[in-house]
Amino acid sequence: PEGRTPGVPEHFATSIELGGAALGMVVTSFDGRPIKAEGNPLHPDSLGALSAVAQAQVLELYDPERSRRPLQREGGQIFAREWPDFERAAAELFGGGGDGVAVLAEASSSPTRARLRAAFLAARPGARWYEYEPVSRDAERVGTRLAFGEPLRIRVDLAQAAVVACLDADPLFDHPAALQMARGFAAARDPEHGAGARLYVAESSYSLTGARADHRVAVAAGRVPALLVQVARRLVAEHGLELPAAASSFAALPAAPGSEREQHFVDLLADDLAAHRGSSAVLVGPRQAPAVH
Repeated sequence: PEGRTPGVPEHFATSIELGGAALGMVVTSFDGRPIKAEGNPLHPDSLGALSAVAQAQVLELYDPERSRRPLQREGGQIFAREWPDFERAAAELFGGGGDGVAVLAEASSSPTRARLRAAFLAARPGARWYEYEPVSRDAERVGTRLAFGEPLRIRVDLAQAAVVACLDADPLFDHPAALQMARGFAAARDPEHGAGARLYVAESSYSLTGARADHRVAVAAGRVPALLVQVARRLVAEHGLELPAAASSFAALPAAPGSEREQHFVDLLADDLAAHRGSSAVLVGPRQAPAVH
C-alpha cells in the first residue's frame, strides 16, 4: 500500500475467539504478513500475556489446507465455488421464510454477529441457527441457570482467595480467563502480601493446575459428584453451613465412600473451606454435569 516502507513492522490490536470467549492481543505484521501475536496489556483478560494455544493461532494463516473459498457438497462430491456462486445460491435457497435452511456456526460472543443472527432469523423465521464447539462450557452455563435463573459466565478473583478447590477443573490452562486467573493465583501465593490460595485438586489426569496443588487426589471424573456431596455434608453437619436452595437437594444425594486418600482429601478441604468463609473458591470442570456446577 502507498505510504508503507517495506520491512518496517506494524503492530495492531485485535482479538481472537477461543470457544466463544474473546481474548485481546497485539499482532506484529511484516509487509502484510502477521508473524507474531502477544497479549494486549489493555485487555482485562490477557493483561499483556497470551497462552501458547492463542499464540499458535497465527499458524492457521499459513496452513496449506486452510479454507480459501466456498465449497459445495453435492451428490457425495465437493466442488470449489466462488463467492458470486454462493450469493446466487443463497438468493434462491434463503428466499421466502427460510424453511429448510440451517446455519451451523462456531460459538461467538461477538455483539455484531449476535445482531446479524437476530436480523437473519427475523427476516427468515423458518430458518434455524445452530452453534457447535468440540470443547464447550455449556454445562457451566446450564448449571448457573439452575442456580441463578439465567445462564452466566463465572468470574473468579483468585488474587483474593485463601482456599481454591478445583474438581476436574484446570482453570490455569483451559478456562477462558486462564491468563487472568494465573496472575491472580500468583498474586495470592505471594508470601509477603497474598491471601495464600491453598490449592486442592481432584482430577482424573495430571493437569497444569494439578501440578501446582498443595493437596491433590487422583479420582475418576465420575467420582467428582460424590466427592462434592461428601464435602457438602461435612460443611452442613459439622460447620453449620446453610446451602442455597439450588444445592440443598444435591447434598442429599447418595455418595458411596471412596478410598482412604479421598476421605482424607474431603476432610481437609471441608475444614479449610469452613475456616475461610467468604475467601474461598470452588471450581468444577466443563466435563461435569450441570447439576454438579
